[in-house]
Amino acid sequence: MSAELVDFLKARLDEDEQTALDWQRHKQALTEQYTADPKRQHVRPFRTRVTDAQVAEYAHASRFDPARVLREVEAKRRILALHKECDARCYIVQVLAVPYDDHPDYRAEWRP
Repeated sequence: MSAELVDFLKARLDEDEQTALDWQRHKQALTEQYTADPKRQHVRPFRTRVTDAQVAEYAHASRFDPARVLREVEAKRRILALHKECDARCYIVQVLAVPYDDHPDYRAEWRP
């Protein structure tokens, strides 16, 4: 398997993992900021109208929950590990790289 393609994929998976972990830490900090108040001060709830388009956007965004992203990264790493004996034309590894074809380091010859 092409070492450059594998290195490219590993780097993208590392980035995906880091982004998910960063969001989890950020989300935890926000939760603590508003719920772990020893003085029992409360944040006043607010209401807002949500359009159907926003509901669709939120539903789409929820599919990229950090925990799900981390599971997906782990699954892709396992697939890479199973294909470490492939040559440079390994179709499965090429397919794994397709979601990253807009990255500046992606090479056209990696496209399956």
